[in-house]
Amino acid sequence: MPRQRKEPRSSLAVLRLGRRRLAVLPRRSLRQGLLSLGLVLIGLVAIDSFVIPRLEAYLPDPAWHHEDDVLVANMMQRNDARRSGDWVWRSRGHPVTPERPKLRRILVMGDSFVWGDGYANMNDLWWMQLQRELRGRGYAQVEVIAAGLMGAATHDELKQARSLVPRYRPDLVIWGHVTNDPDEGLVPRFREDMDAAAAKDALGRTLQRLVELGWLPRLADHLLERRKRVLARELVGAKRGYEQDEWRRRLLRGPNLAEYRRTLAELARFQEESGIPGLGIELPVVPDREKLRELFGPVPGLYEEAGLPMVELTADFLAEHPSGRAPGGSPLGWGVNPVNGHPGAIVTSFLASETADYLEEHELRILGPRTEPVTTLPLRVNDWLPYFLEPESLAPGSVSFTQPRFHPLMRYMPVKWPHVQLNLELPTPVEELVAEGPELTVARVHVTVIDPELGYDDGTVHDLGEARGTRAVFSLAGRPLPGPVNTIGFAAGFSGDDRRVTLTARPPAAGP
Repeated sequence: MPRQRKEPRSSLAVLRLGRRRLAVLPRRSLRQGLLSLGLVLIGLVAIDSFVIPRLEAYLPDPAWHHEDDVLVANMMQRNDARRSGDWVWRSRGHPVTPERPKLRRILVMGDSFVWGDGYANMNDLWWMQLQRELRGRGYAQVEVIAAGLMGAATHDELKQARSLVPRYRPDLVIWGHVTNDPDEGLVPRFREDMDAAAAKDALGRTLQRLVELGWLPRLADHLLERRKRVLARELVGAKRGYEQDEWRRRLLRGPNLAEYRRTLAELARFQEESGIPGLGIELPVVPDREKLRELFGPVPGLYEEAGLPMVELTADFLAEHPSGRAPGGSPLGWGVNPVNGHPGAIVTSFLASETADYLEEHELRILGPRTEPVTTLPLRVNDWLPYFLEPESLAPGSVSFTQPRFHPLMRYMPVKWPHVQLNLELPTPVEELVAEGPELTVARVHVTVIDPELGYDDGTVHDLGEARGTRAVFSLAGRPLPGPVNTIGFAAGFSGDDRRVTLTARPPAAGP
């Protein structure tokens, strides 16, 4: 038989569709394309898995977005202010009544800086830091209470104060001034739902899908947030409202400024008629010189015009942080968590210290006589997460609670395992922690402390590891903590349904 003639090998990649053959790409180009695509995918995975985690000081872990929602949801439950209509911050762990338990009472009026947007520990709120600061200076007979809701402006606070001041009878009212306080409802603020806007955008929708599927989650999340900002810039303006910084600038202009002057005049009349002194305090968050000059610069003059004293903290804040950088160099370090810009402990401790300085210099009669300073206590829990934990104080230094099974309102970050958090009324020196439970099998503990050099809890996690048995002991004798314990994170496993735990803190032995 004659030899069959072979067809010359084509240099094209061929796609078969039934009996049809379609030449698609040159084979070499296809190989190069697949190789390039593979290298791109490897590069993207490397960025997502290795590069972004090492840049968390600048690019927060995407899990913080969900964690922030969990923190706000817990605050809505544990702070009774929103549900009762009475704005005073109070909870099961921090009760406040019209009857005064101490000789002196200071009432702080505010907004989310008082209410606690994004806070895992209510003791980090600036007015609670003021309470701690005054105790530490020997003013143990001064009680600091506070009233505020998210988004409240000065005129809202004044309306609430008209009912609160006669009921709670403070000796002094402090009006914490935040840059949105002049809002009189005359300047529109941009409030579009950017998740919905992104869902209508092709690129935004793709990035949202990648996040949902868990493909390149860190990279997709950061690109999605950037895309939302781009879309927002296209929407802002007089019709839909101004973005936050421009909105706050416009509050200090035109008709809104004129109305705010009238609000401050009413506030001054209210203070005079009540017979109770009052003062304003600037509450800066980030030491951005230009922005603070714009947003706080005119405020002291407005207070002075109304006849109210104003404590100016901006200059001292800038002087204390001349570089504009938080410790560690992270621009995220000023906020209460990496995705929430409300003031973190570095800021709230500064505000409390400066306010206490002012009170000692100008309002000493309000503070009353000094006693022995109180800076630490045996373990005493006054706040907790999740909100339903309900720990019970036992003997001094001991607390009991029922460890919940996994619940969506349990904390996850920053340790990345579900846990409860116990917040201490005052820091506690600890040498040993003991967890006991009839069916306890394993416990894991981490703590944060008050850094003695910084003077506040910077959130650094000290992992004490795991211990097993119905009596799990965490000894710190060989690895002492750098300061007294401020918060305790706890997770545990059990052999049965009895999930009761007693946690006891043993302080270091007294020196010779």
